[in-house]
Amino acid sequence: MKRRYFVMVVWCMAAIALITGCSASEEITITTEPELTSFSHSDCKRYYSPKNIDGRVTAQTRSEEEPPILSLSYSVEGGKLDLHFENIEQTCGISSVKFLAKVEGGVISIGYACGYEVYPDCICTYDFDCGLEQLSPGKYTLNIYHLGEYLLGEEPDMSGFPYDPKYAVLSEEVYLIRNISISFPYGQ
Repeated sequence: MKRRYFVMVVWCMAAIALITGCSASEEITITTEPELTSFSHSDCKRYYSPKNIDGRVTAQTRSEEEPPILSLSYSVEGGKLDLHFENIEQTCGISSVKFLAKVEGGVISIGYACGYEVYPDCICTYDFDCGLEQLSPGKYTLNIYHLGEYLLGEEPDMSGFPYDPKYAVLSEEVYLIRNISISFPYGQ
């Protein structure tokens, strides 16, 4: 009798497991908040002094030569989102770049501010990189904000972040439901 009861219990547990979706396939469950884990910037890639910005080389012709591009790479395993900003025009002499990220509902907001020892009188193009981990798969609106510039020793004003989406430099719907790499033009 005990053996028969034991067999029935095992069969019931197996049936419950099948009904509730227990399976041997690997599912990714991310239970922590997304975290900004890495960030960096390149040295000046292309230099424009005020002397060569005399009507022959304008902001429009500079961005036509080397258009700003944002590339995303998402890995479902670990929920890692890598962002690569290419050919971003900023004032020369960046010493540091501070990134800020916030994920609320279906919106990923990422902001960056550039730090300088002094404000030089020239323009350079740079590449920026940042990574966000523990981001659950899903459909998101990605908003990117340029938060301004600051002198080293001061803190950039990032109060109120994230800002109204109409002030985003880029607002794009992204589907992060599988491993993916995409690029699109980035307006400054």
